[in-house]
Amino acid sequence: MENENFVEQDAESGRYRLGLRLLELGSIVASRIQIREEAKPILKKLSEGTGYTTHLVILLGDDPIYVEKMESPQSIVSYSHIGKRLPLHATASGKVLLAYLPEPEQQRIIACGLTAHTQYTITDQQQLLERLAEIKLKGYALDEEELEIGLSCVAAPVRNAVGQVVASVSLSGIAAAMTPDSLPTLINKVKET
Repeated sequence: MENENFVEQDAESGRYRLGLRLLELGSIVASRIQIREEAKPILKKLSEGTGYTTHLVILLGDDPIYVEKMESPQSIVSYSHIGKRLPLHATASGKVLLAYLPEPEQQRIIACGLTAHTQYTITDQQQLLERLAEIKLKGYALDEEELEIGLSCVAAPVRNAVGQVVASVSLSGIAAAMTPDSLPTLINKVKET
């Protein structure tokens, strides 16, 4: 623990005290709490304005994880909960986060395999890479029943003050309700959010 700066030894007393690495980890946790708190009213407004459940998703290691959720009273999306991990390649939020990772990280993650969750899940590596390039170009991602039959999602990146993608915001709902007529409006609302 001393080598990793989690603790440090006092030269005079020989006693250990907490190290600077814990301060670093604490600031990471604090920034995640801050983004959650700032996102709550924004997610609520998006949910109320669209009638869909909204989420804030961040990467934890190689897994996207829900860190905030606003459920719409009209929505029946109940599969999600704060703390749930998602597959990167089979969700709109995951694909957004994957699209903005450095290429070597993308390659490493994709090389681990692309499990099919439904018949619509992208399992071909080249097809996924093409989709990730399209996501960066358009600024949003779709999940069209790729994780769960009957559910679709629209997601867009959340950037920090220096433009790095630190999270994704999404709305989820019944696939049949996300029609070609309604999708452009939903996409615009998520991107604006």
